[in-house]
Amino acid sequence: MIRYITLVIILTILCLSLLPAHFALAEQVYRVESGDSLNQIAWKNGTTTEAILLLNPFIEHSNYIYTGQILILPEQAPPQEPAVEQEQEIFQEPLPEQPVIKPKKNYWYNVYQLLDLFPTSYFLTGKPDQKLVALTFDDGPDGIYTAQIIEILAQYNIKATFFLIGSLVDKHPSVIIDIVNSGHLAANHSWSHPNLRLKNADEVKHELMGTTEAIKNATGLEPLLFRPPYGEMSLEGMSQANHLGYTVAGWSVDSKDWQVSTANEILVNTLTNTKRGSIILLHSAGSNLDDTLEALPELIYTLKAQGFEFVTLDNLLDRSAYRY
Repeated sequence: MIRYITLVIILTILCLSLLPAHFALAEQVYRVESGDSLNQIAWKNGTTTEAILLLNPFIEHSNYIYTGQILILPEQAPPQEPAVEQEQEIFQEPLPEQPVIKPKKNYWYNVYQLLDLFPTSYFLTGKPDQKLVALTFDDGPDGIYTAQIIEILAQYNIKATFFLIGSLVDKHPSVIIDIVNSGHLAANHSWSHPNLRLKNADEVKHELMGTTEAIKNATGLEPLLFRPPYGEMSLEGMSQANHLGYTVAGWSVDSKDWQVSTANEILVNTLTNTKRGSIILLHSAGSNLDDTLEALPELIYTLKAQGFEFVTLDNLLDRSAYRY
């Protein structure tokens, strides 16, 4: 018996000595909660999805995490103030009513910090004083699903907001014209769908203005609503969007329609989380969205039966949809 216990102790010590360095006490341990995504976990902990994947090589794909899973997260280093001689204004002539905020060196702001810094131009939800919700569709237009979604919305007399990728607007101009003519909003979702948290101010401006120009060329409208791909923005990028007059809109209800395998999963993800003022995230292009087409009528019917009214995002947030 003594020999057996000794052997167990020796094997335990050997196993601990073989653990990779990222399991050191300096790292944080996080247990995945219901409804979590890697993007949300990164936001809450001031890091990035890329950094989490680097520390957790057993994750085969960024979408494959499950409730109760243990993740190792990077240690949050305290923010470091830049040296006085290194401070630079990001923009030379910011609008007086929209001052540019200089980012702290080597520090990434999470979504909640950005909400605090930009309370009048960054939103994840509308006000809860009325039973209003907004359907939003990302990543279009395309030649397959966007038109079918427009048809479903017309059947139920629902108006929605479509966040469009500029490079696809140039490829499908007739679809975006149908979006606008059907009473929906055309909004900006960047030109090439990059992670804008990794882009500097000039790159963010290029992504924004390229898409705005494409939408304006197709419809004559200049959108002021913007959703960053993956919901991620740096402080520098957020300052740029704010300086240019955009309202940045995330979401409060994620359907996860691009990664689930059934329409029922989409309904569970949306119906159980929708509240007054919710912004619901769906997609109109980018992957197989047959489940979205199947779930959408039931989603609309059920929320209507619960007393919710569907509005476009400009009405939900009380912000301008276009520049006139």
